[in-house]
Amino acid sequence: MKKKIYFSISAILQILASIYIIININSFIQSQINSITETYSMLPVDFQERMRAMLQNNGAIYFGVIFTIPIILNLIILKTALADNILKKKGIFMLFSIICLFTTGSTSVTILSILNFIVLLFLKRKNPEDYPTKEKTEMPTVERKKSSKKELVLGIVLLISYFFQLILDRIIPESMSINAVRVIAIVYYVFLLILSIIAFKDELLRNLKLFKDNSKAYTRYVVPRLCIMYIIFIVSRFITMMITKEGNSVNQSSIESLPLWISIIFGVFWAPIVEELVFRGTIRRFIKNNVLFILISSFIFGIMHTIGEPTMLNIFVMAIPYSILGGFLAYIYSKTDNLTNNILVHFINNAFSMLITSLLLFIII
Repeated sequence: MKKKIYFSISAILQILASIYIIININSFIQSQINSITETYSMLPVDFQERMRAMLQNNGAIYFGVIFTIPIILNLIILKTALADNILKKKGIFMLFSIICLFTTGSTSVTILSILNFIVLLFLKRKNPEDYPTKEKTEMPTVERKKSSKKELVLGIVLLISYFFQLILDRIIPESMSINAVRVIAIVYYVFLLILSIIAFKDELLRNLKLFKDNSKAYTRYVVPRLCIMYIIFIVSRFITMMITKEGNSVNQSSIESLPLWISIIFGVFWAPIVEELVFRGTIRRFIKNNVLFILISSFIFGIMHTIGEPTMLNIFVMAIPYSILGGFLAYIYSKTDNLTNNILVHFINNAFSMLITSLLLFIII
């Protein structure tokens, strides 16, 4: 009964506070614009300018959508609280509290979100009816096979071919036309894609079937850990911006400078397949120890995304967020032994990043 009353009142207060912020959205936006320089003084100037431009042009649309999220989530919490089923949805509502914490402009909602998370954390399920009714599904146990000589050779060829891009720019004559350079680049990246698929054809087919038969089990394992990874990733991203005074890495800036359709093909489709087969699949063939595999895979993945930075400080510091993502993907692969999980997570990550970037550019323009 106490839980029912507490979460009902908390949900109603958060809904009212969010509605109040939306009604007074213009005043909120103006206060945000005025406080940008002070609030983000440690971050790069170009980042501050992008924030200011976004708020001035279409801040009402952006924050209107963002601040609607706590209203929707708290309506769900209110309905569940009135039905006295809070304990059954404990895990989901802890996630809701974190989402509300990052999608609110109200101090009261922030405080209540933190309190809700703490209360839920200490709530214990005691009775059978307190537990979710869905049966728990276990991930399949996959017997890790020793890589054949053919697989190891293909892995070495794939690694050499992938890292060849580090010297590709240097061996292309400066006198070559831009169209010829583009053709060479397209041929090279298509070759890498085909070689990656050939090197992992049998494993990919087995993994795809396993994922199809056990998608719920894989999803329940990956999604909560993905949420935790994103929190760590966002915090590390802000820290690296404060240290380097750079809003974007050279790698990210070069992708954003490409025509949108090329960025989508390369970032959303090509990279998840090739990079997972290279940094996770291939390296795993040579390193069986889980800890060593995660450390090496994450380090190389991070450095490869920042190798073009102008200083050594930028290379290593800006590699941290990429290494966190790479380490998470290596961890998932070490636990599931299924590359399909990695490719899907990488696809979702890149697609989400591309969507956010496109929306920000649309709002600023």
